[in-house]
This record gives sequence, structure tokens and C-alpha cells, in this order.
Amino acid sequence: VGVPILKFQKEETSINEESLIGIAQGGKQIRKCKEAHDNALDLLIKLASLQTSFRELDEAMRVTNRRVNALDNVVIPKLENTMMYIASELDEREREDLFRLKKVVAKKKADQKLVDAEKKLEEQRLKNSQLNTVNENDNDDNLIIDEFEDDDNKVDDDDLVYDEM
Repeated sequence: VGVPILKFQKEETSINEESLIGIAQGGKQIRKCKEAHDNALDLLIKLASLQTSFRELDEAMRVTNRRVNALDNVVIPKLENTMMYIASELDEREREDLFRLKKVVAKKKADQKLVDAEKKLEEQRLKNSQLNTVNENDNDDNLIIDEFEDDDNKVDDDDLVYDEM
């Protein structure tokens, strides 16, 4: 985006030079004055063009400097504050997520311990019930053996011998 620069130009008018010829070579002097005037006019036009260009460039530089100052003093600090705020919010969320993750892991560990304890308890119950079944079978066997032993130890009346006195 450039700055438009104005450029002035001289407008030529046609004047009959022969009408300037006079007595005692006065027309020559008038022609010299006219050429000097034309040169001065050309230089003035260049000067006016340059001065206008300098003013336009100066105004464009002022606007640009104001924009730069606005960026340096207003926009960039706002953006930096926004970035710091976003970074702090992201850090806070990260800490919250880490805290939640720790809670979830602790809950899972507690649940796993509970499940393990229930499994152990169930295994213990199963073991105890198997032992009780084995013990009952042993007791039944013992009872049967005891019955057989009792039968052997019984004394019939026929086996008894009474002494008569």
C-alpha cells in the first residue's frame, strides 16, 4: 500500500514570439526573461511537487507511527495478557485433569482391592465348604467305623457266663 504522490506539470501556452521583437533588440531581452521565467517556473513546479510529496509522506509516516504506537502500547499488551490468561487457564485445567486422574486411579485401586478381597473371601468360603464336606464325609466314615466297632464290643447274653454261687 503505497502513498500516492502528486506531480505537477507545466501547461504550455502558445504565444507568438515574433510579436516580442522590438526596436534596439528589446525582444531579445524579453526572450531571455521569458526563458528565465520558464526555467524558474519549471523549478517551482518541481519544488511544489516535492513539497507536496514530502507532506503526503510525512502524514503517512505519522499515521504509520500512530499505528505502530497503538500496536506497541495497546494491541500487543492486550494480546500478551490474553495469552497469559489462556496459558494460566490451560495450566489450571491440566492440574484439574491430573487431580481427576489421580482420583480415578485411586478409585480403581480401591475397587480392585474390594474385588480381590471378595474373591479371597469367596475362595476361603469355598475352601471351608470343601473342608466341611470332607470332614462330614470323614465323620460319616468314622460313624460307620464306630458302629462296626460297637458291634464287635457288644456282649451277647449268651456269651456271658454266670458263676453260681
